Amino acid sequence: MSFGSSLLRTAYKLSGAKKAFALPEDELLKAIEKANRGRGFFMPTDHKAHYEKKMVNGFPCLIVRAAEKPARRAILFFFGGGMVIGPDKGDAAVLRKLCYGTDSDVWFPISPLCTEHCITESYDMAYECYRQMIALYGGGNVSTCGFSSGAALAMGMAKGEKLMRHGYNDVPDYMLAPSRGDYTGVGDIHFYYSTDEVLYGALPEFKAACERANVPYTVTARPGMTHCYCMLPYFKEAKEDFAMIVEQLKK
Repeated sequence: MSFGSSLLRTAYKLSGAKKAFALPEDELLKAIEKANRGRGFFMPTDHKAHYEKKMVNGFPCLIVRAAEKPARRAILFFFGGGMVIGPDKGDAAVLRKLCYGTDSDVWFPISPLCTEHCITESYDMAYECYRQMIALYGGGNVSTCGFSSGAALAMGMAKGEKLMRHGYNDVPDYMLAPSRGDYTGVGDIHFYYSTDEVLYGALPEFKAACERANVPYTVTARPGMTHCYCMLPYFKEAKEDFAMIVEQLKK
């Protein structure tokens, strides 16, 4: 394990982030509300890329391009945050890396959070983004990518439950647990995990879902990493795996 990854792991432990999820529901919601202060949609002010704000189903989507003219291909990128915490300004750097590394436009929907909306609204926005992207870039030229719950949303698109339902009882199972989806006809799927994170336990269910649908998949699992380590491509392991993601998105 590199020094950079060890430092990040230590900082994450000291932050006490995991302890928040053991709080009673009302205290957890207060902690989430506090975490979301200063988060949400941000229009980058740098000149390192061409940025555009697009409203989709009443919610903002940030589009990152290398130039004003649309590229030939595009990536629909989903933030994580458990679908209850929004993105911050720091995410623009990763979006630019994907944009320039893959020669693709990157669409970054600021999805409605499940603290105030049903998860079906998040999927509605995602599907509408995808529909508009297919119309603009053409079939076969749009890839999906995401980290943590953003990856689950990407998987759910290819086909805290009470909180996510938000009072609705007719939410499809695949939206709450993407491994229950039918992935027949989906292209290659690539999974990236830390073997030390709790979500690694869901990998067998995703593998089974892919195998049922005869969908090719790869798994990259590194020991000792923190959750979403690939999204921080500033130390050895994260740089290596982020580079792999870029290469896969080029295909």
